[in-house]
Amino acid sequence: RITSMIAEYYGFVGDKKDGPTIQILPALGTHAPMTQQQIETMFGPDLANKDPSPFLVHDWRNDVVTIGHAPAEMVKEATNGQVNEPWPAQLNKVVWEKRHHDPQKNP
Repeated sequence: RITSMIAEYYGFVGDKKDGPTIQILPALGTHAPMTQQQIETMFGPDLANKDPSPFLVHDWRNDVVTIGHAPAEMVKEATNGQVNEPWPAQLNKVVWEKRHHDPQKNP
């Protein structure tokens, strides 16, 4: 519900027409993409039915970038010794690109 409240507050949905453009990435790890009904249940009908849709699909197999690695020692401790190697820390490419956005180069 908080996403719906934020979207309404900033004018992305509701009576205001001059709100910002937003993108919502319901990244569920390795799960299947959310259905329209799931999006409506989680984010409310105003956001779920907005055209164009603000929702991006997280393709965890292809749309990620490795930004670093958790050290092997940490992984070993977290897995009770089941895994003893560095583990990749990955983000969706859209999130990473927005994080490194340079408004002077690309407004």
